[in-house]
Amino acid sequence: MIILLFTVLIPLTGCGQAEFALKQAITKGDAAAAKAALDQGADVNTRDPEGRTALMLAADQGRSEIVKLLLDKRADVDAKDKEDHTALMLAAQQASTETVKLLLDGGATVDVKDKDGSTALMLAALNGNTDMVKLMLDKGADVNAKNHDGNTALMWAAEKGHSETVKTLLAGGADVNAINKDSWTALMWAAYAAQTETVKDLLAKGAVVNAIDKEGRTALKLADTGFGRRAQRDEIIRLLRKAGTKRAPSPGSPGKGPEGRPVVRDGPIQQGPQDLRLAAYGGDDLGEHLDGAAVVVELATAVIGDIDHLDSMLDGDLGILGRRHPFEDKGQATDLLDRIHRFPG
Repeated sequence: MIILLFTVLIPLTGCGQAEFALKQAITKGDAAAAKAALDQGADVNTRDPEGRTALMLAADQGRSEIVKLLLDKRADVDAKDKEDHTALMLAAQQASTETVKLLLDGGATVDVKDKDGSTALMLAALNGNTDMVKLMLDKGADVNAKNHDGNTALMWAAEKGHSETVKTLLAGGADVNAINKDSWTALMWAAYAAQTETVKDLLAKGAVVNAIDKEGRTALKLADTGFGRRAQRDEIIRLLRKAGTKRAPSPGSPGKGPEGRPVVRDGPIQQGPQDLRLAAYGGDDLGEHLDGAAVVVELATAVIGDIDHLDSMLDGDLGILGRRHPFEDKGQATDLLDRIHRFPG
C-alpha cells in the first residue's frame, strides 16, 4: 500500500515543479534560474490562485530581465487576473519604467480596463510615474479615459500632488475641466488635498475656478474644508481668489453642461455664511482703496450676489463677516450696505 501510494504521488509532485521553480526565481529576481525553469518546460501562462501568470508576477515585482524572458516565450501579455489587472497595470504601479517599456513593445494593449474601469495610464499617474505616463501616451493611451467613478488620470495625479505628471498629462491633451460622477474637476481634487503646486499648474492651463459639484461646492470651498495644513489651504484659497470669481457657477446646478463641461454663468453665486469668511481672504487686495469692513462687504457681496440676501444674513453672521474687519455695530454695516447699493454694477 505504501509503495502504491508513493508511485501515485510521483507524477503529481513532478507536475508543476518547473512552474514552481519559475515562481521562486521571479520572487528572488534570479533570471538564470527563471531561464532554467523555462528550459525545463515551465508553462508561462499557468496561473496562481489570484489568477496571475508568471508575467504578471514578474511585472508586479519589476523583474524586467525575467519579463523579457517570458515575452520571448510568448507569454500572454494581456492576460488578466481576478481583478482584471494585466501585467502592464501591475507594472504601472511600480517604479520600473523599463518593465513598462518591455510590455508595451511586447504588444500590451494600453487602454485595457480593470474591474474599477481604471487603465494602466491612470495607475501610473496615481503613483506619479511620469516616465511611464510619457511612454503610454506615446503608445496612444487615452489621456481622458475615465473609471467607473468618472475619474481621470489627471484627477488622480492632481489629488496626489504629482506636479510633473500633471504637466505631462496636460501637455498630452488631458481635459483640465473634465468632471467625474460627483462633478469634481482636477482643480477640486487638488484644492481639497491642499496640493498648492498642482493648483497652480491647473490654473495656468485654464481650470474653471467656479465650477461646482453636485453638492454646490466650489474648489475654493473644498480648499477651506479639505485636508492639509491650514497655511497650505489658505494659500490655495488666495490663489483661487486671485484667479478671479467674475464668472461663477449657476446655483443649484449639478455642474455639468454640454459634453460634460462645468457649468458657469455670468454673475455671482448665492451661498451661505461660510462664503463670507472665504471672501475675507481677499481683503488685502483692496485694502488700499476701501476701508476695513467695507472691503469685506464688497467682497462678500461679490460672492453672495444679492444685497438683500447679504443684508438678511447680517443679523446672525456679523462675527463671520467681520472676522478680519469687525463692525462696531449693525448700524455701521447698514451704512456700508447703503454705500454698496450705490456702487456701479
